Amino acid sequence: MSLYIKALLLVVLFMMVNLRPGNVCCAELTSYAIHDKLPAITEKAVILGFGGDRWADSGIGPPSYRGEYMTIAVAGHFGADLSRIFPDFKKIPGVLSFYLEPGYEQGINKGFEAGLSVGIQYRVPVYNRFDGFVSFSSGPYYASTQTETAPPGSGWCLLDAFTVGTYYHLQDETAISLALKLKHNSNGRLDWPMLQYNDWYVMAGYSWFSD
Repeated sequence: MSLYIKALLLVVLFMMVNLRPGNVCCAELTSYAIHDKLPAITEKAVILGFGGDRWADSGIGPPSYRGEYMTIAVAGHFGADLSRIFPDFKKIPGVLSFYLEPGYEQGINKGFEAGLSVGIQYRVPVYNRFDGFVSFSSGPYYASTQTETAPPGSGWCLLDAFTVGTYYHLQDETAISLALKLKHNSNGRLDWPMLQYNDWYVMAGYSWFSD
């Protein structure tokens, strides 16, 4: 797991450095800035959520780890329209974007989770001011929770998330969103036993869009 986390953090660091306007990736690209080829941030959002689940009875871990685990979640969302890299994407309805989503979740009774996800989102107009969207993300998270399938202070894990929801545009530049999110936390099969758990969340957000 540590190798996966280090590799992902290096990719994120590279993007943070090289996606800045006017920055040049390497000496061979001195004729133009890298931001002329890579997408700029086209959506920024603040997202709040509430959810959790009852741990599945897998038989791993003592009974004291079992029971309901509910959390309050907060996340940032920074999306970039991929049609700037792949012009053919402009031919499809809607917007396909890449995003980074740092998040923190505070357990109501115990524990917390925090980390960074990298994802893909597809958003398409549905009716009038409404857009529908689906997204998938993955990334390293730190979990302090005690669960039936993970020991106390379980540490780093891999979080996969699938989200489906809708935007309602208040103006051209702003929108509110409502979504249902399924999270799957695990050790990525990099250790045995396979420690994992699933959560359901209701998420609401406020987004700012730019070209």
